[in-house]
Amino acid sequence: MVNLSESVSLILEKEFESAEDFDVEPLGSGASHETFSAVSEDRELVVKICDDDWSGLPEFEKGFELDAPVLKLVREETSIPVPEVYAYDNSETEFNFKYIVMERVEGKEMYEFMEYSENQHLIRQTGELLGELHNKIEFEDFGGLKATENDFVEVEPQEWSSMFKQLIWKITSHLEKIEAQETRDRIRNIVEENLHLLESRDNPVLLHQEFSPRNMVGTSEGINAVIDWERAISGDPEYDLATAEKHIIQARDGNPEKRENAEQIRKILYEGYKSKRQLDQGWEKRRNLYYLPYITLMMYITANREENIIEVELLQQLEKIEEEL
Repeated sequence: MVNLSESVSLILEKEFESAEDFDVEPLGSGASHETFSAVSEDRELVVKICDDDWSGLPEFEKGFELDAPVLKLVREETSIPVPEVYAYDNSETEFNFKYIVMERVEGKEMYEFMEYSENQHLIRQTGELLGELHNKIEFEDFGGLKATENDFVEVEPQEWSSMFKQLIWKITSHLEKIEAQETRDRIRNIVEENLHLLESRDNPVLLHQEFSPRNMVGTSEGINAVIDWERAISGDPEYDLATAEKHIIQARDGNPEKRENAEQIRKILYEGYKSKRQLDQGWEKRRNLYYLPYITLMMYITANREENIIEVELLQQLEKIEEEL
């Protein structure tokens, strides 16, 4: 793609037929998109352009094309704050790429505030929002999601245990890049031996899959928006909760070591969640399986690339999971 800022200007010219003069600036990038701010006298917008849907996703994750339809669904069915979508195009015809134009929500990434003990209300709010999501948007089947022509979201049915195994196989394949095949096989064996724990799950709901402070915008007063829904699927709510827990306990700089008040954070998060949705019997054991995708990805991200060494803290977490399963 050449000169994305000019492309953003052309998108805005198409979607807003007024003579508004937008000041376009890059905001950052994600695994599959580039993000820009667009500010005029009357509007403050965010424009996301899909430059390459990340190949690291399992087949049932649709990526960028789901972001806008799921945002609309969440906005219509829940009180969870999400940006309003003004326009989007997944056709890749006029501009040869997918894009979304949405409101710019005031605030900063929530890691900015959640690391301080006086802001524990933000941890509880995270649990409450996730509990509401799982309580309000349920599906008849597990599976990947697809957007219909009428902006509805439909499920492509698949067994949950099969989805989770596919997810783990995809993520653990990254360990091959740091020559950690032994750890890859170790994680896969844990899943194979305990997959029966997931076969009786029968409560599919909308999952964000990375309900993390990194995907929340707000202030010390509260969360103003949950963003980046492009990995959304229909799955087991306990998986979303376990992943959220790991992300919140993670240090702001990405260090996988637990924060000093990890147990208190976990307690507050779960209290918030259970105020909106109760957990099923046996959830604590299943949670050990649901920690694995996060731990595996962190193994790859934080590894010493020169010596292909995995962080000791993560190997200890893996050993603890083996003991508790």
